Amino acid sequence: MRRQSPQYGVCVNDLTHTDGVILKMFASTIAGLALFGMALAPAAVRANPVDNYIAAKMAEKSIPGLVLGVMRDGHVVKQKAYGYANLELKAPATLDTSFALASSTKIFTAAAIMQLVEQGKLTLDQPVSEIVAGLPTSWSKVTVRHCLSHTTGLAYEDYTQRFVLDPAGIKTARFGDAWAIIPGRADLYTNLDITADHKWLAVRDEEPVLLKTGILHYGQKSWPDYVQSQAGLNGSIRDLIKWEVALDSGKVIKAESLAEMERPYRIEGSKDSPFFGLGFVTYPIAGPGSISYGGGAAVWRVKVPSRHLIVIV
Repeated sequence: MRRQSPQYGVCVNDLTHTDGVILKMFASTIAGLALFGMALAPAAVRANPVDNYIAAKMAEKSIPGLVLGVMRDGHVVKQKAYGYANLELKAPATLDTSFALASSTKIFTAAAIMQLVEQGKLTLDQPVSEIVAGLPTSWSKVTVRHCLSHTTGLAYEDYTQRFVLDPAGIKTARFGDAWAIIPGRADLYTNLDITADHKWLAVRDEEPVLLKTGILHYGQKSWPDYVQSQAGLNGSIRDLIKWEVALDSGKVIKAESLAEMERPYRIEGSKDSPFFGLGFVTYPIAGPGSISYGGGAAVWRVKVPSRHLIVIV
């Protein structure tokens, strides 16, 4: 888990182009940590190479603070905080520092759905329209599995407006150009450049483009916490380690349910490599077979099953 600077405050509801850019930002760091983690042992002499690698990556990526957790066979072999949680106050990051979990919370939702499947209250291939009343007819073939694997092919604006914002009487929140300045609303200052059409973060050589001559002044839509996909949930490295232990030990869902979640889900008719499981990302961020989940530019977790290894940053 790493403390992000305000200029990297990007939040989206699905792993879209923006998340893909952030995922690539994490990839080299996570892959390197996974390789170091494979060599970890309880002996203290093993800590220095990892610490040196972290220090180098923090300097390279201008990361002010980072917290690391490494697990092997369900046991913690390393957990350590680096740098600062708050640069202005010079407050050090600790194992209890709270981070915005952002889209990492999708794994909690997916596990909760799998609990309902285990209880026989729904099935993964059940149409969502049988569960949620009033959905458009065109959504009739969308299943629970589609939702958990990010393969619905649907935009969420209409549903959110009709079933969340309107009933709640929320009049000021609206969809549109996220980069446009909205008069009277909060502003976002960032040094991440964007494309000319204002649709994506600018990317060069698979890295986000950082402005060298100043910062841009963008608008930011205002959302109440309970409307956000992650409900504004924060957590520490200790929290995520406890989650991993509970998930792996069967305290949350059965082993077969976890295996179903981790299975890559291929889009029908697609020749592309599967990118998602159910709540999990199956992009090989730490090599073939690695399974991960993460949120924004603050949190990422990767599992390397062949090595019985989990790394959380």
